[in-house]
Amino acid sequence: MRASLAFSALLLVACPVGRQWPAETPMIDIAAGEFVLGHRVLACGGVGGTMDGCDSPADDNYALTWFPEISWLPAATAKISAFRMDQHEVTNVQYKLCVERGSCTVPQETELNGLAYYDAEAYSDFPVVHVTQAQASQYCVSQGKRLPNEAEWEWAARGSDASALRDYPWTGAQPPHCDVGGAYHLASAECATQMPAQVLQSQADRMNSGLRDMASNVAEWVADTWHPFAYCQNRKALEEKCQAQGGSCAECGTGEACALTAPCVPNLAICKPGTYEVYQDNKTEWVVRGGSYKRSRCALRLYARQLQTVSSSADVGFRCAQNL
Repeated sequence: MRASLAFSALLLVACPVGRQWPAETPMIDIAAGEFVLGHRVLACGGVGGTMDGCDSPADDNYALTWFPEISWLPAATAKISAFRMDQHEVTNVQYKLCVERGSCTVPQETELNGLAYYDAEAYSDFPVVHVTQAQASQYCVSQGKRLPNEAEWEWAARGSDASALRDYPWTGAQPPHCDVGGAYHLASAECATQMPAQVLQSQADRMNSGLRDMASNVAEWVADTWHPFAYCQNRKALEEKCQAQGGSCAECGTGEACALTAPCVPNLAICKPGTYEVYQDNKTEWVVRGGSYKRSRCALRLYARQLQTVSSSADVGFRCAQNL
């Protein structure tokens, strides 16, 4: 017990960023606002635009063919109250301190790619992974915080450019590449990277607000459970026969639904605009936000929502939020 307290006191004296006592993680204030989740390029009535190859059927990562595993349905207006969010993802050492205090439980796995990770000093200020959504939530609660919901996460990730639908944390639409210095971990799925990075390492994945690693490193748990039409009014799609892969385009675009424009995309979710509400009815399928060192660049987009069915993963961590 004395050794543990001494260790904790040592961390409090002069810890490098990323190794702070958990309650002292820098938090960034996020102003209140209202916005539409998703990307207007996929709005009802038009599917124009090529989002860096992610919307090309020739691309193995064609975003719409992942449906319902990934989507950015643009049909929900969200009103956000002011809150604050952790500057960076929770690190191994921060999570470990919570475990030592008896407020958290050990991750489901402590190794990563066959290497000691959670318990290794070399990875102390790397993001904790292999924690369940429940473990992530418990950690946040133990710090007087909570997990952000996905509307809060997206609002914070898009920052002052929320209305401009910024794709990445930096200004402009230039996609990440393996040879762009600090952006390396933003494209790591194509760069053969096998490990996450230290928090705050990327010089590209930084926002003017002070938030870091929102697009990359590890994906992040949020408070919402998954529903494929979560952003639709009453969570229902129109012309549902058109949602299935391989649906006939001739059957789409009639009735209440907006007409589809060329090219025909039969599995495009068409729905009446809705109002965002946190969805927590399905406790086996959860939403994760943000890209990771294992996911393709399509998942790096700040508005992409992704389905997580396994309880924990080597590339999913979390950060906490707090009401103002």
